[in-house]
Amino acid sequence: MVADQANLASYVALPALPCDIGELADAARSEGFGMVHRLIDDYAAERNRFSKRGESLCAALVGDRTVAVGGINVDPYYDSPVLGRIRHLYVHPDFRHCGVGTGLMNLIESRGEQYFDSFQLFTTSRAAGWFYEALSYVPVQGRWKVSHAKNVRVAWRDRGRARLGDSSDRRRA
Repeated sequence: MVADQANLASYVALPALPCDIGELADAARSEGFGMVHRLIDDYAAERNRFSKRGESLCAALVGDRTVAVGGINVDPYYDSPVLGRIRHLYVHPDFRHCGVGTGLMNLIESRGEQYFDSFQLFTTSRAAGWFYEALSYVPVQGRWKVSHAKNVRVAWRDRGRARLGDSSDRRRA
């Protein structure tokens, strides 16, 4: 039944935290994850409103229920406006392994790819690591607060050139 519901998921950029975010935060906490409560606390304290250039808070909804949340920020740990950080990604356990996380990441990345050269994130969860690696994130060692990264600027430029029919592409064809 959940897989059928997951097929009905819609992916949206949010202007504010959803009303039912507390339920998702409690589900995360029951698994030992604090990222959704941290999202709520940072948002309430105005430490992170996803309001800088290129930033976006997104969710997956099934009907009017928030089943996943995540966003992208200018990376607060590095002094570069072209480094995007995937933040607070959490998918309710009932909606894992049926495309909801991938759909949400597709939205988050599409919202940030025109602003950032690369995305990076930090997770200690091996299952989350496998999820990100399936989305072409590369494991990173030796960078503070970074476990995975993905270069997006080159891919974005290549898509733009193909879309625009760059003459250099035609000469090679």
